[in-house]
Amino acid sequence: MNDWIKQTIGPVLLTATMGGLPGIAAAQGPGPAGEVDGAFRDYRAVWLSRFEFSNEASIRGRIQAIADAGFTEVVFQVRGQGDVLFPSSYETWDPYEFPSGAPSFDPLGVAVEEAHNQGLNIHAWLNTIPMWRDTSSPHQPPTNPNHFYNAHPELRLKDINGNDMPLSSGQYVGVNPTHPGTVYHLTGLIGEMVRNYDLDGVHLDYIRMVTSGSSSTLTYPQDPDSRARFTNETGLNPDTAPNQYKVWVGDKITALVAAVQDTVAAEDPDAQLSAAVWRDYDIGTNDYQQRADEWVEGGLLDTAMPMIYTSNDALFRNNFLKWKSLTPNAGISAGLGSYLHPDADQTIRQLDTAQYLGANGYTAFSYGTLFDGNNLNAFGQAVKDYNTELASREDHLLPITDFEDGDEGYFGTSPQLSGSNFGIGSGTTATITEDVAFRGNGSQEINIDGASSGWFLRHLSGDAGGIANPAGNREFIAQGSIGFWLRTFDENLSVRLAMDDVEGTGERGVARSIVADGEWHLYEWSLDDDSQWEGWVAGNGVINGETVSLDSIQFFGSGDATVWLDKVAFNPFGTLSLEDISALAGDYNGNGVVDAADYTVWADNFGSTLNLAADGNGDGVIDAADYTIWADNFGVSAGASGATTLVPEPNTALLAVPGLMWGLSRRRRDRTSSASGQNAESRSGSA
Repeated sequence: MNDWIKQTIGPVLLTATMGGLPGIAAAQGPGPAGEVDGAFRDYRAVWLSRFEFSNEASIRGRIQAIADAGFTEVVFQVRGQGDVLFPSSYETWDPYEFPSGAPSFDPLGVAVEEAHNQGLNIHAWLNTIPMWRDTSSPHQPPTNPNHFYNAHPELRLKDINGNDMPLSSGQYVGVNPTHPGTVYHLTGLIGEMVRNYDLDGVHLDYIRMVTSGSSSTLTYPQDPDSRARFTNETGLNPDTAPNQYKVWVGDKITALVAAVQDTVAAEDPDAQLSAAVWRDYDIGTNDYQQRADEWVEGGLLDTAMPMIYTSNDALFRNNFLKWKSLTPNAGISAGLGSYLHPDADQTIRQLDTAQYLGANGYTAFSYGTLFDGNNLNAFGQAVKDYNTELASREDHLLPITDFEDGDEGYFGTSPQLSGSNFGIGSGTTATITEDVAFRGNGSQEINIDGASSGWFLRHLSGDAGGIANPAGNREFIAQGSIGFWLRTFDENLSVRLAMDDVEGTGERGVARSIVADGEWHLYEWSLDDDSQWEGWVAGNGVINGETVSLDSIQFFGSGDATVWLDKVAFNPFGTLSLEDISALAGDYNGNGVVDAADYTVWADNFGSTLNLAADGNGDGVIDAADYTIWADNFGVSAGASGATTLVPEPNTALLAVPGLMWGLSRRRRDRTSSASGQNAESRSGSA
């Protein structure tokens, strides 16, 4: 059991909740999809609810459409209300989907097969707490006597008088999370599923109370057995300690998540655990006993998907920033509700917001919002185009301006505009050139008509919304690194950048000397390291607040000079250095071992500044230094350490001609995604 749970909830609660469970293995912790530094572009998910398919052909068609639209993950619903869409010894078939009982095919089996055929990761989606909901009038229980609701009346939520929570069409009847039998049943069901299917993940929805408990006194559960368990474990009376009783119910839900985590890890250590959680974790805690912030910080999930379903962009931003204010031990994938958006532009705006605020991916609710049958609608086409752009990037960095296709982005104003400049003559220009580029087909050539006695050029950032103003610049999370690549032949130049934080323009990166060798070099500053910042314009030398924007890039020197600027970018999770194009130093083909094949990749691209698969040190050019990285690590495999001295000698003629380009290939290293809502009544077309 997770140590955090042991320390937080205590052994008495664990014993009461977990009693009778078969051997539970220790939790494995977050895996690839749940990495807190996972790139946004590598986790592109969509929820596919049970209402959006009906037979084998529709399952295959929907999953193929999802793959064609550029997603990496499908979250496929397999449990709605105490019944399932796979053969189970624990629960019966979904009576709405299959009223005659077992179908002639296995829906989950078909979905797993098709997803993997299409290169998708599949996450089995379960509504966790719901037992039943009936839309008929009067509301009726399920007709199958073996249905979970009928077979386990002792697990139903009951009020103070022992009455079952009444059936309705508006909300689900829930299972009692404080009953040990609930944990036993759900972990057994999930363990069976993970054991029998090659899943990439398990996804928990409705992992909370199904009724609001915003008042201090809960209506459910108040049955005598639940109250007695509370008193036995805490020594308190739920009538005189209603707030503690609410906390205790939340503890039981958290313990259920921990038990599911351990069950999944025991059956398949590579399978991920994710959960759809309330858009604001304080609302989740106070009203629904869902303490998802603790799950994220305590590592009970690999990925949390806060369901920020809103047409209010400011609310989306603020809700997501609240999740980012945590100290996470899980990935945060932003949940979007396009069904509430008036147009696809808002969906794209919210995707961009999540990306630049440091999301580890996104999950769209739901399939039917993006597709008409198997065909894209306007929303789906916009998201497909967005996914295509994400997947086409040559690295994990988030672009601010890349000067491609003649677009100067946030640096389209005259370099003479700033009133802060001094020693800058009228001949100073900044124009797009396609003759020189660090990446792609363009960079900005800055020609400085500078005084021989010294000059300062403040190259302003911004668009029509405001120059050198947050309103006209990209907002991004105040963590990670920001920087750019420069090239020059002129000596004695230096560069800084200035940021707008919550205190306004006032923080400036320490000066970096510009290397005058005619090669591209990276200049970056860490937003997490105060030693890399100095006060400017009444600043205090500290990046304050949750978000920042770029004010300007500032050059210093004397006399005339020419500098090329390219790829202004941001990485919320660390350095901009491209050396981690290969996760293993010297592993230039990404197969997990440094061997002769990586030498071939290096040799084929020697001298390149375009195809940087073998740019092991991230300096923007493949040269002898990258050979040294390969040579030093030859024979190392993923998970191993040390290197062998059995290194083949390079072609000495090649090393003697650094400008030579050996059969330059345009191939891009394939970076595939690793294996890695408000819940149904708050959704349109609830699941």
